[in-house]
Amino acid sequence: MSIFKENKDLKKIHFNEEFDDKIFNLIPNPMFYKDVYGIYLWCNTAFEKAIGVKRKFIVGNTDYEITTKQVADLFASLDNQVINTKKANNYETTISHADGLMYDTIVSRTPNLDESNKVLGIIGIVTDITEQKRIHNKLKESQLKMSSLIKNRQAAEKKFYEKLYFEERLLEISTRCVLEKFDSKVINKALEDMGKLSDADRVYIFVNDYKKQTTSNIFEWCAEAIEAQIESLQDIPFEAIPWWMNEITNGKAINIRDISLMPIEAEKEKEILEAQDIKAILVLPMYSNKKVIGFIGFDSVKQSKIWEESNLYLLKISSEIIGNAFEREENEKSLMRSEEKYRELFNNVNSCIFVNKFSEGESIGEFLEVNNLACEKLGYTKDQFRELSFLDLLEEKIRNNYIDKINRAIMKNRNMIEVNIKTKSGFIIPFEVNLHIFNLQEQKVILSVANDISSRKQAYEKIKELSLAVENSPSSVVITNIKGEIEYINPKFTDMTGYTNEELKGKNISILKSGFHEKTYYIDLWRSVLLGDEWRGEFYNKRKDGSNYWEYTSIAPLKSEEGDITHFISVREDITSRKLMEEELKKNNKELKEAISKLKITQAQLIQQEKLAGIGQLAAGVAHEINNPLGFVSSNFEMLKSYTKNLKSLIYAYKELILKAEQKDIGLIERELDKIKELGKSKKIDYILMDLDNLFDESEDGIERLSTIVKGLKWFAHEDQSNQFEMYDLNLGIKNTLIIARNEIKFIANVIEEYEDIPLIQASRQKINQVILNIILNSVYAIKEKESDEFGLIAIKTYMDEKYVYCEIKDNGIGIREDALNKLFEPFYTTKPAGKGTGLGLNIAYDVIVNIHKGNIEGKNNPEGGACFIIKIPKKQDV
Repeated sequence: MSIFKENKDLKKIHFNEEFDDKIFNLIPNPMFYKDVYGIYLWCNTAFEKAIGVKRKFIVGNTDYEITTKQVADLFASLDNQVINTKKANNYETTISHADGLMYDTIVSRTPNLDESNKVLGIIGIVTDITEQKRIHNKLKESQLKMSSLIKNRQAAEKKFYEKLYFEERLLEISTRCVLEKFDSKVINKALEDMGKLSDADRVYIFVNDYKKQTTSNIFEWCAEAIEAQIESLQDIPFEAIPWWMNEITNGKAINIRDISLMPIEAEKEKEILEAQDIKAILVLPMYSNKKVIGFIGFDSVKQSKIWEESNLYLLKISSEIIGNAFEREENEKSLMRSEEKYRELFNNVNSCIFVNKFSEGESIGEFLEVNNLACEKLGYTKDQFRELSFLDLLEEKIRNNYIDKINRAIMKNRNMIEVNIKTKSGFIIPFEVNLHIFNLQEQKVILSVANDISSRKQAYEKIKELSLAVENSPSSVVITNIKGEIEYINPKFTDMTGYTNEELKGKNISILKSGFHEKTYYIDLWRSVLLGDEWRGEFYNKRKDGSNYWEYTSIAPLKSEEGDITHFISVREDITSRKLMEEELKKNNKELKEAISKLKITQAQLIQQEKLAGIGQLAAGVAHEINNPLGFVSSNFEMLKSYTKNLKSLIYAYKELILKAEQKDIGLIERELDKIKELGKSKKIDYILMDLDNLFDESEDGIERLSTIVKGLKWFAHEDQSNQFEMYDLNLGIKNTLIIARNEIKFIANVIEEYEDIPLIQASRQKINQVILNIILNSVYAIKEKESDEFGLIAIKTYMDEKYVYCEIKDNGIGIREDALNKLFEPFYTTKPAGKGTGLGLNIAYDVIVNIHKGNIEGKNNPEGGACFIIKIPKKQDV
């Protein structure tokens, strides 16, 4: 539609809708038209593109359907301003176009008025001012920069020349520290330069000793008339200057323009600096290998001083240069120490070491290095070795064979070979050589670590002599090839199996199988020995005559010089008799287990007996506790029966009165009323009516007391479901146990109860109650034994931590004898006289708490006297 057709009375040229769209869509500025309610009636193509919404979703909607509420609220406010004032307004804002870019814009809103000056709608035009803003800002920025440059030119030139001078001195320091020998002369000159550059009165270097936790002044430069401090600043403990060392070791600089302004935590440091008349300091950490090794400090003694930022930066670089010089010197020393250490190791190792040039598949070249033992063993000096190759040490007939050995070892990923080496005097020594091939300074070399095996070779000869010992060995010996085919058996093997050497030669060792072992048993055996490991185990084998026997066998691989497994040797021992003994032992163990089982039954019976003893001990007390309330309830009941009889006689008299009242004889009625009054007096009806409430209240209290005792007894005597757990309230358990034990306690001790708000736990109710009761009764006994005139005290409290709940029971009784402390929980151990204890109470408690509930129980003496038991139970059980 034409945006102007809405005003029918306008005397303007009206364009048709198609023509309007064509005209307005050619305009690059986004345009829109709204009615007075904020509903879009039209927009051009540029507006669509700008906000990234199609016209069909714009027209007919308000800003609230198109954009966020915050933006829509703003637009509505601007629209209302136009409608209310009937004047155009401009609003400058930054908007995000559909292309994702941000644009600076001016949104112009103009009212569309009719002839009566009524607002019909709002025409909006969006103008992009991004480029103008950019040019304006650039121009403003350039003006500011130019102004700043003009203002600061002199200062900049001054700073430049100061910095240039500083950097020239810095270059001199760096050059000396890098190119000259790093010694005290170089360091002192560097400190002097840094002091003069920074206008400091004293410059110094401290190094830290982290092992001793001290720091020491090792270099110092002082300006003229400034007193040196280096001698008094040795081995200063870190703790003497804690704030200072904390800052430095954490890599922080200390920059104090006025010592009086030091932080309160630096009080110790402030006292030391004031004693040296220092007014300002700058201290920079010094690093070596990324670790703070000390610090470089600058003191101003004459006056307070602000260390300029530009100079501060260059001073930091200076400190880094000196730190790097220290690091380089330390690295050089470390490298020298390392080289000396490895040289010493190389020359003192108990093997001959040769390093030769090596061409793979061709030859071992000349010697590059040998150790002292190689010279000693073979008779050559190191200079003489360098004129030889390794092959010169070999007999000519074995040189090619030796190269082949090396290549085969490399191919098989092995590095151990044997070779005979000729000494300078012509003597032949057998060596076992461990080869390592690697690159050294882009040259392939071979490192040979050779050990004289003359003794081993001699030992090998002795092995032949030992073969007689094998023949006469008390154990059977079998040698097979790698396939398990028998090549040798000793006479003892024949005695054990009945087979002769001739019968078994070439036969597989499996001929002894009885079928007792699974196939996997033999697979594991072969896997072990083929990997080069020794295997040990037992076989149930079959003799030649068909009888079975047990043997213990040790099987080990035999290897060639190249390290290949060629044979297996097994040493076998007949253990049939031992096995029979083991069977007998198993039988005995079975009988022992049965005896233990019976013992456990006996123990359970004793535990039950202990429980019954506890119940018996409490029975009289509980009966007494029940009899007291039961007595006055019974008495009140008898009284109530008497009262009821009297009340009934009065009621019958009233009934008689009612019958006679029907005769309407006033005199008769009055006489009957007099009789009733006399009856009420004689039966004490007024007193009965007054006393009834008291009787009921007393009886109710007695019944409630009986109920509490019965509930406590029932809760305490809950049926034991073996070791099954339930959700258990420890606080309630203690309270009910105290109810049951009240008669035992009340004449002996006061009970102080302190219960923390602890959660329910998983536990066996009856068992935990039994433990608590046992400890409480022990406390009562201990207080009695003290025979004190003062009333006893039992304190019970509960508390918890993250994983456990605790019950602590203290008393002021006789306590626990020192010799009994370690035996408290042993079965049948008691300190009570004969007939007063079984010695099972605390043992049962230990079993319940530790073994069943996976907790802990501890008994100890209180410092103030008496005993204390602490029960610790997990909040949750691993059921």
